[in-house]
Amino acid sequence: MPRQYIRHPAQIPIQVEDASHTLECPAQTHNISLGGLACESRLAFSPGDRVEIVIPILQPAFSAQGHVMWCEKYIDHFLLGIGFDNLQQVYAIRMIEQVCHIEQYKQSIEKNGRAITTEEAALEWISKYAKEFPKLH
Repeated sequence: MPRQYIRHPAQIPIQVEDASHTLECPAQTHNISLGGLACESRLAFSPGDRVEIVIPILQPAFSAQGHVMWCEKYIDHFLLGIGFDNLQQVYAIRMIEQVCHIEQYKQSIEKNGRAITTEEAALEWISKYAKEFPKLH
C-alpha cells in the first residue's frame, strides 16, 4: 500500500505522555507527516495506546492527542509511530509547518559554518519568525 502522506525529516525534542498523564517520556522525532509522526522513546508503548504529544520548546507548548500505531524495539530504545486524531489535524499541520521551518533554519545556519543544536535553532527561529507565522483561524 503506498504511503498516504509525505514524511518530513525532523529531529525535535518532544514528550510522549500516556492518556492518564502518569507516564511521561522524553522522545526525539524522526519524521513527521500529516498522518502522524515517528519518534525514538526510551519506553515502549502498545499499539492502540492513547497518548499526548507535547512539544515544550514551542511557545506556547504544542500538544496533540493521538494513538500509538506501532512500536518497535531498536537496540537500546524504541521507535514509535503515532497517529494524530482527526480533531487535532489542523494543529498537527501547524506543528509540521513549524518543525519544517525550524529544520530549514537549522540547516541554513549550519551551511554558514555555525554549529547549532535543534533546540537552539527552534528557540532562535521562534524569537525571529514565529510572530510572522500565519495564525490559525
